[in-house]
Amino acid sequence: MNILFISPQPYPNGMAATKRIRLFAEYLAKNNNVKAFICGKNNEANLDEGEKAGVFWKFIKFSRFEYFLSFLKIYRLLKINFIERDKNIIILYDGIGLTNFMFAIIGRKLGYKIFTDIVEDYSFHQEDTSFLLTILHKVNIHFDKKINYFVDGMITLSQKLYSKYSHPQFKNVPLILIPISAENINLPIIKKESKYFCFVYSGSFGKKDGVEILIDAFSELTKKYKNIRLILSGKITKDLKANIEDKKNIDYAGLIPDKDYYQFLANADVLVMSRVDSIYANSGFPFKLGEYLATKNTVIATKVSDVPNYLTDNINSLLAEPSSVSSLLDKMEYAINNQDKLSEIGRNGWEVCNKYFNPSINGKNLEGFIQKISSK
Repeated sequence: MNILFISPQPYPNGMAATKRIRLFAEYLAKNNNVKAFICGKNNEANLDEGEKAGVFWKFIKFSRFEYFLSFLKIYRLLKINFIERDKNIIILYDGIGLTNFMFAIIGRKLGYKIFTDIVEDYSFHQEDTSFLLTILHKVNIHFDKKINYFVDGMITLSQKLYSKYSHPQFKNVPLILIPISAENINLPIIKKESKYFCFVYSGSFGKKDGVEILIDAFSELTKKYKNIRLILSGKITKDLKANIEDKKNIDYAGLIPDKDYYQFLANADVLVMSRVDSIYANSGFPFKLGEYLATKNTVIATKVSDVPNYLTDNINSLLAEPSSVSSLLDKMEYAINNQDKLSEIGRNGWEVCNKYFNPSINGKNLEGFIQKISSK
């Protein structure tokens, strides 16, 4: 198959969205011709083009207006990369909207099968965004209602998303649920010892992530336990950074380079995922959870989205009620007082990760889904 990924996300280095695309692309590249075209966004961690693990990528600059005004630019890109007498596939990241619908329309005219990988439900979006991005989300909601006119198949990240697009209004477009993948599942990492018992949170700092609740719970914990630390990493907000500046037991590690990131997670005693109980948070699924579990460290997670479908409290994780400072506090205190049980819980968590969040298994499922639909 000839497979093109079209995405606004940086490649190959980036955060959760980048990793989801890259892990799919690298698996598919084992048996197929795979390219990733990054449109409208790049970052300082990436070159404008290159090849990694069999995947060629190229950054192609599009302004927001060019997405729907540059018909010829998109047509030429897709036409040049179309391979006659092959199955030609386009995978659009995260639904159909103003910035990618032309790829779907032109791609179909040229003979591509169109797929989209949906990871969020923006109709319930609650994060603080710029005015233009807020407008874009509102416009994309209208595209989403007609998504069946643009695609031949959909990949969803969670059961809630799968259920949403199973509705008859979407005209029975073929669906598959493929959860997160953890590329560090088989990564050998030696844990570095610390004089502190360390809780670690790494990821985004939006409203859905519940980091304020984690900070409040940890602050209560420090009133009773002194030899503990909470380490935060990722793109922190100014308000949160100001909130922790006077807290001696909380450290902000900044953005961890990709080459050091999995070692950073492995050094934790307990990794914390603190998503809140909102419709938006429940529609997606925290990518960090797979990477956490892959370290074999104990993970404290809130019971949001599909988390209870995969994890069991006190067996392969410690599960807290979402949006609850007291529940999160209880689980953190349990971890401190039951350190002899943490290794077994962590090993059991890895087993769950290996079964459900394995990049090879998820990549194989995606390949089979695409082959089945493209053969029709």
